[in-house]
Amino acid sequence: MALRHIWRLLTEREKQRLKKIGDNIRKERMRQNLSQANIAFELNTSIKQFQRIEGGEINTGIISLFRIAASLNVPIEKILKNT
Repeated sequence: MALRHIWRLLTEREKQRLKKIGDNIRKERMRQNLSQANIAFELNTSIKQFQRIEGGEINTGIISLFRIAASLNVPIEKILKNT
């Protein structure tokens, strides 16, 4: 319930940014032929949580984004591209 409440507080532009970040993560993960389970394991999080990040459904923290970038071996700028 809390996630839905927070989601309603975001502007449309902020929601679009989260979706774009998730798209960037997904594209890079797929380019490297990695599964969501691979990345979730490296991040020490659940697959469901990682799916929410990729889906742009949650406003994940900057440290998590740095960890995702590191697990994909890409600079954070690639994750944030066009946001």
